[in-house]
Amino acid sequence: LRQLPCHDYDGVKKFFNEYERGTLAYSASDLINDKTLDWITIRGRVYNVTNYMNGMKDDRSFKVDDEHDNAYLDPTLTSMIINKVNEDATELYDELFANDEALSCLDELFYVGIIDERFSPVCHGLNIFMFAALIFVALILLTQCLCSLIYVARSHRTFTRDDGEVPVMVMVPCYNEGD
Repeated sequence: LRQLPCHDYDGVKKFFNEYERGTLAYSASDLINDKTLDWITIRGRVYNVTNYMNGMKDDRSFKVDDEHDNAYLDPTLTSMIINKVNEDATELYDELFANDEALSCLDELFYVGIIDERFSPVCHGLNIFMFAALIFVALILLTQCLCSLIYVARSHRTFTRDDGEVPVMVMVPCYNEGD
């Protein structure tokens, strides 16, 4: 959308501002169930290696050959991709590579999004804990409010003539400016 000339018009920018490219989130079940997609994940990031894998397949046997002419990445990285296709390759990546140079290469070539962890058991447990804490705090505030009302609005409180005749001392603070 940013390339289209209608989006460079000032009137459109006033309403839509500048577009930002978001990050796609893939659920683990969607990745596992998609039989047409070859992917790997490293540190929660999803890499689509379908075209790379298809380019290395032998035309007759349809087996992936890491010695193929289209295997243009570092041989160690290519072997990792072949061995960990459709799996998480974080542990293997950390064992094979000391720095993130290969990861930046994967980011530029194959990065498509992140793993969606909103429905993980840890996140679900934290949601339950936060909801319970919210209810607990709300009950404390409600109890304080009720106790305040009970204290202020005592039952059977009536004023008698004697109450009106009792002298009341009013204390007003005085401030002396100067001495």
